[in-house]
Amino acid sequence: MTVPAGATMLLIASHADEVEDAALLGQRCARMVECVEAELRKQSAAQRAELARLRMSEAAAPRAEVTQRRERLEQSLAHPLRVHPREGRALAVSSKTLQGVDELRALLLDTAFDKEAFPRFGECRLHKSSRRILSSGPNRVPERRSYVCRR
Repeated sequence: MTVPAGATMLLIASHADEVEDAALLGQRCARMVECVEAELRKQSAAQRAELARLRMSEAAAPRAEVTQRRERLEQSLAHPLRVHPREGRALAVSSKTLQGVDELRALLLDTAFDKEAFPRFGECRLHKSSRRILSSGPNRVPERRSYVCRR
């Protein structure tokens, strides 16, 4: 899986309606988070070990691909992938009963408008083709509005 450095994962337990015992469902969701966090710790340790090897290799004989990989590892370690802080449990949802769907929608909206995670979300930006048309001269008028405004 490829994700940007610093991304937050929201763990979703689907088919929640198939587990009748709410306590058992909560335990399974908490266990899922524990397993994912343990795997993230293992990956982080492996990245630190690789980074140490790359630094030694780079010091002996600098190469562009080694430098590039080192920089990516440093970025990943500086901004690690993390699990969404939901009291240490996954979000249980059901498409059959719609259990948890409203909470999922709210979490997705909160995440989308998180200025720390997505600092440019909601800005008006000209699409590349619009910039090209506008910069080609004053006599050229686009037939349709070709800019994208996300609000």
